[in-house]
Amino acid sequence: MSPLVLEALFLAAVANPAAPATTETLLDSVVGSRIKRAAFEVTPSATLATTDAAYRFQDRLAAAETPRLGPVVGYKVGYASKAAQQQFGMDQPARGPLFLSQAIVSGSKRQAGEFREIMLETEIAFTLATAVTPDEVPATVDELRPYVRSVHAALDASDYRFNADAKPAPIDMIATGLGAHRYVLGRGVPPQRVDTQSLRLLLYRDGELVRDSPATEVMGDPWNSLLWLVRDVTSRGGSLPAGAIVLTGTADKAWKVTGDEVRGEYVGDCGPLGKVRLNLR
Repeated sequence: MSPLVLEALFLAAVANPAAPATTETLLDSVVGSRIKRAAFEVTPSATLATTDAAYRFQDRLAAAETPRLGPVVGYKVGYASKAAQQQFGMDQPARGPLFLSQAIVSGSKRQAGEFREIMLETEIAFTLATAVTPDEVPATVDELRPYVRSVHAALDASDYRFNADAKPAPIDMIATGLGAHRYVLGRGVPPQRVDTQSLRLLLYRDGELVRDSPATEVMGDPWNSLLWLVRDVTSRGGSLPAGAIVLTGTADKAWKVTGDEVRGEYVGDCGPLGKVRLNLR
């Protein structure tokens, strides 16, 4: 190799001391950070260029996490309201998988140390009665209703794993599954008995009301969020089995705190749909 070529390679290495992570090294890094409950060491958007690539990576991440977290049992929708989009710099909804082991019973006590930085939201959730596949996808909410078994009050207790000075792009949030970590599902109510548009989504911490917004802030109606989710999943070749759970997103900004502020007794109140509780100490 000539001296000129060697010099060019040296200058290129100095100008670019670290090459972008490959998809494999990115996967290893993200899984490692999640296991250690540490901040992500790499930024997925440095490797993944498109939303489609981010969702493909999300699928690979879910497969890698299944031995540890159990099977995927549903999805959470994020950024389904203007308030949430503004909080996280998003311009449209996104989704992330929910795993079997992430479900906790209402009233459970958990360690606040489980969360690096909690993102807590009161939401409306749905459980499907019938599978949705790419071969037959509901086009409207009216077509979707027969697919739903029950409606629930829910708490989405996600974990924000980016550093305080980080500015994650939508690709980063999607690739890492929207921070899904724990969720609480209330009792199921038949969908025909629930007027979701009349509900308000309240969040209390130690008896103090910290969030209060109408459910209509969630894409006009949480049913619209569910419809968006099933159409997005099936448009990418996926399916939702009977029994799948879907958290439809917050109507307000997430309760996003760290340190001692994570601790508290939280109540998600959806009025006639019921309440769900989580105690973090």
